Amino acid sequence: MIQLAISAEPPAAKNGVAVSNGTTTVLVITGANTPEGAVTAPVGSLFLRNDGSTSTTLYVKTSGAGNTGWTAK
Repeated sequence: MIQLAISAEPPAAKNGVAVSNGTTTVLVITGANTPEGAVTAPVGSLFLRNDGSTSTTLYVKTSGAGNTGWTAK
């Protein structure tokens, strides 16, 4: 059984939640514009873009430790 902890105050974002299984924490964040170069999050995090269009509404943090490595899906 996997237990998840959900926090309304993620450390790197004001518009989202942190999800943790006790070992790894990822963020689920909402906002405008691309997160690339602007949003710092751990690999595996999701960014839901509220002003995106086809193929630019969901971003997944696929690499890197800073604010780069976001891939549009």
